[in-house]
Amino acid sequence: MKIAIANGDKGTLLEALPSHGSPADRGSADRYYGRPCVPHYWPNGTGNGIRIEQGQMTEGQIEEYTRAWLEETDRKNWG
Repeated sequence: MKIAIANGDKGTLLEALPSHGSPADRGSADRYYGRPCVPHYWPNGTGNGIRIEQGQMTEGQIEEYTRAWLEETDRKNWG
């Protein structure tokens, strides 16, 4: 599931972001913060409810996490 961010002035889609806690959201965040590629997600949003580990994920969810982890180009500047 993705959340669309619209440009209010022109009514056009600016960007599509993964929903908070989704496999893509977690993969992207893990890479950004320098964490290892360990597929997981939070169905009710990060930190809410239960964390779904790789062994409980579908192949598609694992691919979604991994793709987001590999494609994240930004990194947290800890300096």
